[in-house]
Amino acid sequence: MNEIEELAKLDPRGLPELRPMLLDDLAQNVLKNLHLELGSGPALYLMSPSYSVLNPTPTPEVREFIARHEPLLDRLRETIIRNLALYSVVLDANSYFIEQNGFLVLARLRERESEGRKYEIKFYTHAAHDLMAHYEDKIYIGRDFLDLYTPIRKHFGIKEPILSIQRQYVRLAERGRERLKGHPDYKS
Repeated sequence: MNEIEELAKLDPRGLPELRPMLLDDLAQNVLKNLHLELGSGPALYLMSPSYSVLNPTPTPEVREFIARHEPLLDRLRETIIRNLALYSVVLDANSYFIEQNGFLVLARLRERESEGRKYEIKFYTHAAHDLMAHYEDKIYIGRDFLDLYTPIRKHFGIKEPILSIQRQYVRLAERGRERLKGHPDYKS
């Protein structure tokens, strides 16, 4: 969980230029209310759309990262929404829940061993009024994959979800075997 450290190494001027794109109302509202969750060491920092750290209390390094890299974070948020609009139905399929929660969407980034280039993003929605009091009640709405240097996905990016599902299956199978030890009736 070192997304903050990896993002700090990037130069936003080295990223490909974003071509103009017209977003629908849903995507525009989500962009305004998109919260980021970025890891640094063992902590996962929840940031509001204005980059205030909501939880946990930020370290001086995290505060410095936000102050120095706000344009990069703006670019990251816009790239996430553009990718969702072009390559995913996460927003459309969950529009009811998103709208009921005031268009608040949480994007949890996980760097994919690519030196800050590629991320797996899990998306959640939650009511704004009790986000901090009942954070564990967030609703998972999907996942997407992002390459900051390659905005166009070959074959609509189908390879990444397939590999992710394979990794998840292996983890779930291991967990299942562990939990079923001592229960021979369920071995098959």
